[in-house]
Parts: sequence; C-alpha cells; structure tokens
Amino acid sequence: MSLSVEHTIKIGAAASPTDFTTRVAGYTVNQQLTWMAPSSFTATITLHNFDGALTPAEAGGTGTYSTVDWFAQAVFISATVNSTDTGEIFHGLITDFRLVDDGVTSTVTITAVDHLSIAGRGPTEFPGTVSGSVSMFDGTEELLEKMLGYTVDTLPLLGASTGVAVDVKDRTSTTTSPLVDLTPVLLEPRTIADALRNMLMPSGLCLLWADRITGTATTTTYVTSFVGPALERVTTTPATYYTARTFEFVPTPAAGQLAATSLDVGYNDRQRINWASITSASTTNTREHVNTAAVNQYGVQAFTASSSLNYNDDTYTAGGTTYLGSDATAAQLANRFSSTAWTPRRLTTTVAALSDLPAGSSDELAGLFDMAGGLWQRCNITYTPTGGSSTTSRCMIMGRTIQATPGRCTITLELVPADDFQPFILGDATYGVLGRSRLAI
Repeated sequence: MSLSVEHTIKIGAAASPTDFTTRVAGYTVNQQLTWMAPSSFTATITLHNFDGALTPAEAGGTGTYSTVDWFAQAVFISATVNSTDTGEIFHGLITDFRLVDDGVTSTVTITAVDHLSIAGRGPTEFPGTVSGSVSMFDGTEELLEKMLGYTVDTLPLLGASTGVAVDVKDRTSTTTSPLVDLTPVLLEPRTIADALRNMLMPSGLCLLWADRITGTATTTTYVTSFVGPALERVTTTPATYYTARTFEFVPTPAAGQLAATSLDVGYNDRQRINWASITSASTTNTREHVNTAAVNQYGVQAFTASSSLNYNDDTYTAGGTTYLGSDATAAQLANRFSSTAWTPRRLTTTVAALSDLPAGSSDELAGLFDMAGGLWQRCNITYTPTGGSSTTSRCMIMGRTIQATPGRCTITLELVPADDFQPFILGDATYGVLGRSRLAI
C-alpha cells in the first residue's frame, strides 16, 4: 500500500477558518531556521478567482469574499497522510494580497509570514513590569516566555472576543542554561525583534521559530518553539510531533523510512564560525574568541553580539548547575564551528517518491511536513556516491522549502552536520558512537 498526501489550506479566524483548498493553484512555504536569532517563515499561495468571488469591493467585486479584510486573517496549511496523520506545515498572518485579472483569467496571490515576524515590530517594556527585585532568570526559556508575553499587545485577535495568549514550547533539556540578567534591558527601548536578536538569544546557543496558531471563540493562542543551549531535543509525554525523532532516508525505504530524490553534498562552509565577539549588556565587557589556525587557513568568519543578557562574563556555577557567560558562549562558537565537514547540505524528495513509500511510513512523513516535528530534527541519510561505497551521514534539519501544485509536491531540506550541532549522547546508536570527533557543551 502506498501513501496518499492531501493538502489543506484554510484562511480566516483562528477558531473557524474557511477551507480554500479547492481554489488553490499552488503554494510555496519557506522556513529557514536562523542561528541565535528569531527565524522568519513565509508562505505564498495562489488561488483561482475565475468566479470573481475574491475580487475586492474596491476593485468592483461583488462576490462572496469581496468585503473581507484580508490583512486581519490567518493562513493555515497542513498535509494529511493516508487520512490519518496530519502535519501542520505553516500557520501565519497575511501581509500581501495581489489580484491579477485580465478580464478573462483571474488569480489571487496571498503572502503570509510567521507571527514572530509580526510581533517583533512592537516595543518590549518587559523590565518595567517585573515584580519585586527579580533581576535574573535561570535559563533563556523562562525569560523568553516573559518577554514574548508582551507580544499579546502586538498580535491580532483573529476573531477572538477576549484576547491573545502566547505559549513557548521548550523542545530541549534545560541543562547548561545561561543565567540571564534583566537589568540591562532598561538601558534603552527596543523592539521585540531587536531584543531577541541582540540581547536574549546571543546569551546562549539556541533557536527560535513560530509554531501553531490555535483559537477558541474567546482566545487566540500563538505558539513558539524554542531549542535551548543543549541543542538536543527531548522526548515529550505524550509523544507528538514536538518530540525528538530521527528521520531515516534510504534508497529503498521500508516501513518507518523515507526516500530522497536527490542530494546536494559538499562542505558546510556556510555554517563555519571562527571568530566570536560577545559584549555583555550588564558589564559592557567584550569577550572575544578567535580560532587563529582556522582564520589563517580560511579567513575570518565572525559572529558578533553587542548587548547580550549573559549574567556575567565567565561561567557561573550555582547549585551544581553551570551557567553560560558571554566568554563561554563565544568560546563554544569559535571552537565548535570553526572546521568544515563533508556532509549532505540539501535533500529533495518529491511527491512520486512520497507516494511510493510503505504505509508504515505515514507518521514519519506527516512529522516531516509538520512545522514543529520537521524542523531541527536529526536525520540519517544513506546513499551511494558514483564510484563509491554506501555511506550514512548524520544531519540536522536547519530549514526547508515545500512547494505544492495539484499532482506534485516537493520538499527540500536544508541540512547541517549533526556532529557539530549536537551534544555527545552516550548510548545512542548513531550519535553516541565512541571515536567520533565532536565537542560537547
């Protein structure tokens, strides 16, 4: 039995969006994770408008949707595999509505972005509402939840009668968290995007991206996924697409495995960092680490942060937990990511390859489609290069592009080497193999 994939596109209020699937001529979703900065996602959807139902009243339209305020709507794109497993590909807010109409043929192109991109435009007044004398938080996630709590004033209601809520989902363990300091935020007003990019996220290795938008009649909830300094997903209970998993890509898939149509294999020069400079907002000291040998060999590739919220410059130990300071974070960047590796950089799989998968791969494919389950997950890719022998590469999914039209779907994954971006996991059949070259956090 082969797999079937059904795409659904809905637009409207969070609690009760309208199904526009039958009007869809195609869509493209681009979701690239950004290292130590908020990630930005976009979706472009082309809709048939042969009946004129989407033509705005301002353009002379009188159809069903002629008076819709498109910029107050959300977009929900999902894929259901074998009518049983559904992956939520993209949730976002409309930022552009374009009508192409020559009097005979009419289409509408809608562009949407993730909710973090919208919320990031607003100011953050976080320190002004901290109760008592609290000035430090144990870990980026806790501060992140509180900082993003102020995005409720920057995000639309999407049909909710009462208000907006935010929810941060930590996909990783909380070990080796930074001890972040709130006091420096008072130094100058910032937008939420600027505070996240230049102050909070550079306090320790982490990733952040917009996840689901859910809603009831009274409240719309915006969910954000966070990967903390350990960089290792943890298994949640109950298991969902949020949980840790390893996708297996092989030439001839068995149940639970996936197939790759093509691979771009090369050196991961784009992820290399050999010079890191992080300035603490609290101490105003700059801690800089340079991998001199790597700079002399390849030239400089630098990461800088001008106002990190690290509690201090050095590592700080309390209660048996070691917290990252700006010096430790800079050292990890310069030492951990200064070399190159031969690795799959991009993997593409198409609807033909997907439909030929065994029925037992339904959950894996739905998980790959899902915005929480298909990003920052491990994957093992087995392939045989021309004139070479079979090899298996260990990767992390750093981004993806999904393109779909009737009868065709292509998933392109952007990959980074898992050995660089994972802590040492003793006992794991793939990632806990002794003798590998890797640096632990």
